[in-house]
Amino acid sequence: MDRAADLLYRSGPFIVNAGGDLYAYGHPDNGAGWCVDIEHPFEPHQSVATVRVDHHAMATSSIGKRRWSHAGAIQHHLIDPRTGRPATTDALSVTIVAPRTALAEVYAKAVLLLGVEAGLDFLRNLQDIDALIYTSRGNVVCTEGFSALLTKSEGLYDHG
Repeated sequence: MDRAADLLYRSGPFIVNAGGDLYAYGHPDNGAGWCVDIEHPFEPHQSVATVRVDHHAMATSSIGKRRWSHAGAIQHHLIDPRTGRPATTDALSVTIVAPRTALAEVYAKAVLLLGVEAGLDFLRNLQDIDALIYTSRGNVVCTEGFSALLTKSEGLYDHG
């Protein structure tokens, strides 16, 4: 995705979207960036927030998709390397805005695995990486930098 964005860089405003991870460049229709909805982890036709993205990548990791039941317990595809099992986390969905899509994808998974508080602590040491987390309590928590991108947010909202 980053390579595609690099090739399109001089072409004017564009957005490259591959499976929900995206890179947005420029200002379409003289706007302030591309409006992007962040999908609810369990209600795919509902968004938890809308953001404006410009000259940045965005990626979301969630336990809401690729789920199954095994031995009476819900399992998912995000494996915690500390346990070798599906992650137990209070972060149901994490969206990261970063300079590159590869970074956004890696940090989205890392923050999801760490959980809300540890994930926000981890992000405090990073520059130009911002997050929105949909928590197991059904609220939205985001970094201060991410909150500046919000045009709409559903549910409870808190700065991390």
